[in-house]
Amino acid sequence: MSEKLLSQIAADLDMIKRLMIFDQLQKGHSQAKIASAIGTSQASISRMLAKKSDEK
Repeated sequence: MSEKLLSQIAADLDMIKRLMIFDQLQKGHSQAKIASAIGTSQASISRMLAKKSDEK
């Protein structure tokens, strides 16, 4: 696979992960519960949300 294709796949996976996180937040799950389910920290979820709101 080419470097460009791998980069696009990584970006797509990151976007899918973000969409899944937003979906779970809308369903009322806590940042801590989501973070535990995907193997990251609650702080990482919080930073991702802050970054997303800065992009608007």
